[in-house]
Amino acid sequence: MIRSGCDIALVASEHEEEVRLFGRGNKRITEKISLADVFNDLARYFNGEGGGHAAAAALSVRSKIDLTTMLIKALNIIEQRLGIKASRISD
Repeated sequence: MIRSGCDIALVASEHEEEVRLFGRGNKRITEKISLADVFNDLARYFNGEGGGHAAAAALSVRSKIDLTTMLIKALNIIEQRLGIKASRISD
């Protein structure tokens, strides 16, 4: 998704006893924020394990958390750090 022109890509997946979130950012974004810092904040918030580097990070939480809640929290942290409000698409 980054190669197709996205600034940030977030992908969440749900497993039996765990939820995961993966993030990638392009150079324009990672010059401003580190996804590793964002995902460390998410790990603390959701009591999980997270980390990575400026352009790529992952989070694993060993409990049932609504994926939409996790994605919105990630987006809120990213928006706050960038000082912007992202466009949202909803159903």
